[in-house]
Amino acid sequence: MVQGGGLMAVVPGQLAIAAFAPTLDEVANSIHGQVGVEIVAKRLGMNVFAGHL
Repeated sequence: MVQGGGLMAVVPGQLAIAAFAPTLDEVANSIHGQVGVEIVAKRLGMNVFAGHL
C-alpha cells in the first residue's frame, strides 16, 4: 500500500502553510509535515497564546 499525507495549517488573515510527506504516524498524519509546520510556527513566534488569532 502506498501511503502519504498532507497537512495544512491556516491562521485567517495571517498565513497558510501546507506540507506533504510520505511517512505517517499512527493516526495517519504526516510526521515530517507536522515537524515542518511546527518549525515555521516557532520561528514566526506563533502559538495559541501569542494573540495572532
